[in-house]
Amino acid sequence: MFSRLLFSIESILDSFRVIRIPNKGRGDNDILDDEYVAVMSGGYGYPYPKIGSNVFIIDWLTGKIKKRIDIEDVPNDIINSLPSTPVVINARNSGEAEYTGALVYLSDLEGKITKINLTNMEYEHAYDPTSDSLSSKSLPIDLYDQTTLINLEASRLFNNRFMYHSLEAGIGTKYKKLWLYGGTGDYLNLNDVMVNPASVDNLMFGIKDVHFPFFGHVNDVATADKLTINEVFDKTLKYINK
Repeated sequence: MFSRLLFSIESILDSFRVIRIPNKGRGDNDILDDEYVAVMSGGYGYPYPKIGSNVFIIDWLTGKIKKRIDIEDVPNDIINSLPSTPVVINARNSGEAEYTGALVYLSDLEGKITKINLTNMEYEHAYDPTSDSLSSKSLPIDLYDQTTLINLEASRLFNNRFMYHSLEAGIGTKYKKLWLYGGTGDYLNLNDVMVNPASVDNLMFGIKDVHFPFFGHVNDVATADKLTINEVFDKTLKYINK
């Protein structure tokens, strides 16, 4: 089914996820004609630029590519890839959402977490950090929209904060917030052989999606260096140094 993707992806280290999405996107409330698709990361594309820094939405019945979503490769010393398995959150497994389809979260090699809208939602809700609340409906959104939640600013020279593996997701019982948990490290060089110890600064982290159960564009992308361990419970990130 996926043989036609071989010219677009590199080494596949992840698994795909099969979900139902609204075939007409925003405002489509007819679940009877929803489509089964596979959500598949681009794979480990090093050393070829723009090969693995993407996500494929594949028609489950025909094997044809419905959409290729390119993920930004920010300027640094890393050729970005998405070797991790997508995390998909639909209304049924969240218990808090009312949309059809799913919100998809992906971590990439250069330390970013991207959120992709594969739902029938029509509008985003702006987040007010002062009151820790969401506004009413604001700007329209579309199927396949994406936003970056955090950038851990991975670098081969300064920290080696690669993200090869999938995130873990959980929803708190009290505040009903969605948290994503993960860690960094060089999966292809676990003992950091031939690497200067001063250039290794890995993290364990948790990030709260303040827009959940909605989709919203993040204007001020969080970074690890802007936050501290004292901000564990009421901010977006906690981290523990190596």
